[in-house]
Amino acid sequence: MSNQRTGTILFYRPDRSYGFISSRPDPNGSTIDRFFFHVARITKCEVDPLQIKAGMFVRFTPSPEAPKHPQDAWYSLDVQIFKSEASAAAADLAASASTTEVQS
Repeated sequence: MSNQRTGTILFYRPDRSYGFISSRPDPNGSTIDRFFFHVARITKCEVDPLQIKAGMFVRFTPSPEAPKHPQDAWYSLDVQIFKSEASAAAADLAASASTTEVQS
């Protein structure tokens, strides 16, 4: 079972290579709504990392480790950044079509 979450870029600093994600409500009832990410954790990005902007759609996996300090944001792993939610859906459709072709 995957604990992948979705959300949007809340803030990004290209000069420091980090940003924050505002997540959507977790189906499991988690209340964490802000996650830290670093470009080293990006596994897929539709734009150049210097072009990442607030509002872009994101899929990510929250880190299983709690932050060291209560005021710190949780870390995000396996970050996938898309221009929009529709763009992410199109990428999923293309990926499933190529998987189907390989299996045939």
